[in-house]
Amino acid sequence: MYGLPYEARTVPQLFIGSVAEAAKGQRSLKLGGPPPKTTEVGASELVDQFRLQVKVCDKKLKNKQRIVLGGYSQGSLVIRLALKQLESEPLILDHIKGIVLLGDPSRDLVAAPALSSDLLSRRMSVCLFGDLICKGPNDKAARKTASACIAESTFGCPHFQYGGKAALDAGTGRTAWKAAGYLKSALQRPDIDWRNRTYNLTCDDTVKDPVKVALRKGKGTARGEAIGGYDRWDVRIQRITQGKLPSLGSVTAVLFFCTPQPSNFFTQELRVYRSSNGSEIARVPHLSGGEWLPPEYQPESVAIRKDRIVADLKFYGPGDPHGSPSRLRHLSWTWDGRQFVTHDAGGDSPALSRIELSRERVTVNGIGPVKLGMSPEEAAKAIGATIPVESRGPTCVDHTVDGGPTGLFLRFTQDRLVAVGVRPPATEIHTASGIHIGSTRDDVMETYAAEIEATTSVHGNEELVFAPAAPEFAGKVIAFGMVDGTVGLFIAGERDWATLTGPCGGD
Repeated sequence: MYGLPYEARTVPQLFIGSVAEAAKGQRSLKLGGPPPKTTEVGASELVDQFRLQVKVCDKKLKNKQRIVLGGYSQGSLVIRLALKQLESEPLILDHIKGIVLLGDPSRDLVAAPALSSDLLSRRMSVCLFGDLICKGPNDKAARKTASACIAESTFGCPHFQYGGKAALDAGTGRTAWKAAGYLKSALQRPDIDWRNRTYNLTCDDTVKDPVKVALRKGKGTARGEAIGGYDRWDVRIQRITQGKLPSLGSVTAVLFFCTPQPSNFFTQELRVYRSSNGSEIARVPHLSGGEWLPPEYQPESVAIRKDRIVADLKFYGPGDPHGSPSRLRHLSWTWDGRQFVTHDAGGDSPALSRIELSRERVTVNGIGPVKLGMSPEEAAKAIGATIPVESRGPTCVDHTVDGGPTGLFLRFTQDRLVAVGVRPPATEIHTASGIHIGSTRDDVMETYAAEIEATTSVHGNEELVFAPAAPEFAGKVIAFGMVDGTVGLFIAGERDWATLTGPCGGD
């Protein structure tokens, strides 16, 4: 146990404004400005102690030294400032197992460094009801205690009631006991053994819902109905790497290798966890190989550096035999606050990731990320799949999507997307309003009401044409071809091109 020697300031010194006005509860009473200079001195001393403890104790113990921190009042500021200075030394921060901040002046008001989300997961912060220092002068209960706090009265000032006799007299003594218990449990919490724990895995989307897989020495087996019709999954860890990511702090990335049995294939999935407590943050997105098998991670290349996760992957190309992909690509992933985003080697533009078009909705503007006006290349990039050309007429071309839903086609003229069409058997594709192949005539009429027009095709079949009245949709329609009273096919886009008959090979 180590008590940091530094000169702390008194409660009145933490305020701006006259003591007289403060005692009267005037609004000039406020916390403000940077932390006191003595805080910087204390933080520097604490940083030096961190480095010394880690260096000496790790060597003597032949194991990682466990550190917990407790700060009261200005001591909380000292801890915050010291941890900020150590942001570039994640190996030291990983030694910190728990943090308690009591009556923290920087909780809401003082301009002091914020803790990273990783450190916040290891922190307990306590601010008693009516504590002027951490609640601030605008808190009604806190303003009532101003006079006692300025006079440094332990009886009437909650800021002095976190421990000792004053805490017992005020009935708040259990706060210190809770804080001590938190730090004790943090010290006793075992380090995470990444090769011997239970993980939630999908075998790279072999199943929708994650399955618990217990690994021992980096290997394990999953059985049961939840694994998707296989006898078992054989799972092993291929790579464990640690580092620090912006807004997440210290993280651990684990690459899993999964072989469903019986089968002749394997999958890989990369998941990211908080190094401090092992909780999962997210998985790196599934990467599709388009018309070929998914790419394969090169395990030794997986690393965390320069604020991102990086890895080399081999993608399949034409003629590559099963198990021998030939196209090497370097990818990276950054955290956007909600999920990991995939980037190509150079950097900032997202890399291709397959969009499942059967789950996207058709509108007069396109389908999912594919929008009217795109070129075939732009559309292919948007969905992460190739689009081979299929010429069907002299003025326009209908394209299918490799690996896409059978029956979906994209209509281009002069390399510009002008319509999206849906034929059987693509019954799973819906419009934004829920109409699909098989919907009844009444469904269509009720859905689009006054904006629907009934016509007859050259073949004598009925066509229902939805033309939105809103100005932003002018010149765009969805045309439904009716067969025996139900929707047999439909096409959406520019009116001149969203036709069920015509030069592109329609019916």
